[in-house]
Amino acid sequence: MVFSTILEAFAVASLYPYLNVIFGGISSKIIIDKLNNIKFLTFINYDNVLIIITFAMIFILVLSYSIRYLLFRTMHKVNNFLIVEIAVKFYEKIIYQDYESQSNKKSGEISNLIQSLAIGIVSNVIIPIITLVQSSLLLLLAVILLSVINISLTFIILLSIFLFYFILGRYLKKIIGVKNKIILSNSYAIQSSIIEMMSGVKDIRLVGAEKFYLKKFNYSYQQLRNNQFFLDLIVGSPKYFIECVALSTVLIVTYYLSAENRLAIGLSAAAVAIVAIQRILPSIQAIFASLSSIAAAQEQLKLYFRYFHQVRVEDGYKIGLGSINQVHSIEIKDLAFSYKSQNDKKVFNRFNAKFKRGDRVILWGDPGTGKSTLIDILSGILLPSSGVISINEIEHQDLNFSEWRSKISVVSQRPYIYDGSIIENVTLGANKIDEDLVWRVLDMVYLSNHVKSLKAGLDYRLGTSGHKFSGGQRQRLAIARAIYSAPRILILDEATNAMDVNSEANLLKKLVSMSDLDIVLIVTHAERLLKFGTQIIDLNQKT
Repeated sequence: MVFSTILEAFAVASLYPYLNVIFGGISSKIIIDKLNNIKFLTFINYDNVLIIITFAMIFILVLSYSIRYLLFRTMHKVNNFLIVEIAVKFYEKIIYQDYESQSNKKSGEISNLIQSLAIGIVSNVIIPIITLVQSSLLLLLAVILLSVINISLTFIILLSIFLFYFILGRYLKKIIGVKNKIILSNSYAIQSSIIEMMSGVKDIRLVGAEKFYLKKFNYSYQQLRNNQFFLDLIVGSPKYFIECVALSTVLIVTYYLSAENRLAIGLSAAAVAIVAIQRILPSIQAIFASLSSIAAAQEQLKLYFRYFHQVRVEDGYKIGLGSINQVHSIEIKDLAFSYKSQNDKKVFNRFNAKFKRGDRVILWGDPGTGKSTLIDILSGILLPSSGVISINEIEHQDLNFSEWRSKISVVSQRPYIYDGSIIENVTLGANKIDEDLVWRVLDMVYLSNHVKSLKAGLDYRLGTSGHKFSGGQRQRLAIARAIYSAPRILILDEATNAMDVNSEANLLKKLVSMSDLDIVLIVTHAERLLKFGTQIIDLNQKT
């Protein structure tokens, strides 16, 4: 970058002696005489000097622009690398973020964060810093060149330009910050609108809410583009005014020099000044645009550092369960928990329970009694406010949660089904794929016949959120996934409520009789499922 800038400045500087020779200026003879004093350049005379200088300048220009092309190509490769690295780092930080904080984030904000923030950091911070350094160096060299021609004029022009941009920057600093916040806010709103529309398109169509979502999307997009247009306008437009004034000044100075019978010097100086100013102004404009971009990216930087320094929940836990083949006991003592996002409203206060190997436990209670919260705490998704949970007499907070979760399978009433094939959804998270085992677990949940009837079989794609399957089929598929991972503990959190009563009863009867499962926990508020438990914990009466 530095070498390319020096070459470019040298090409501009070489115009001065070149034009002096063309116009027959006083210095042309001096230039030729000095070249003849060099031992291997004695062949140069007035007749061939133009050819030599012309080819020399062409060589310099070709070399300069070749280097600039290579730099351009390298810069874009570096850009792509940085964008990928930052995006992956963001994704990693978000996916390992503590569950409570993660669940309180809007999906549109997270989606936009991953997709746009990495590009924004590179485009609005890293690249502007590089441009700032390059433009500053080129500006310095161009100023030196102009100073050689006329130091007083150079000082006046630079002072005028810098004062103009300084005043403009001070005035626009706050406006740029406000506009960028509006852009980020509407960018999140657009992502949310798209996600909400795609996930609820059926209900939107049924209630006739298409115009509502269209209006919502249109407003957010208009706000984003209008504010982006304003930023582009205020950052890019000052150069036209400055260029007009600067070039007019050059013409006036040229006229003055020619009126003083110094036409050759005037034309040479004017040509060099015009070329130099054409480089100075873009450099100053690039510096202004870079500083404006960095100032506007403050909110993005805050988000970047917030997520970059996000501590992974799993960090710091040492004790593993890799050597334990069975879960013999789970004991809960004086458990207390409250959600920070709900003003520390207590869900549990001094709650106690104990499960042993072979238990089929029913966690029963009305909605809002903390059934799902307890499951999240047991699986390490949430951390208790106080109290002790022991697994095989190892305290919960000392566990390596990744290993602990490998021994648990949790199925919720709205299981996660992604837009992939049936076999991909069943084996999600598995280290290897065993097709025979996939068919066995599908048969266990009474889904194999339906899959066999599909033309694509196991390769049948389920669509966004598994919408090509019914609610009951999605729950069966999720239970098949849970069994495929060979857990020691199976937790069903309202995981069969979309099935008909007979299918639900047949499936639960099969699951609770599985000898490979040390403990089965069935979370429900339905009395009809109480018969499947050997132990019933009524969370309506929890203490």
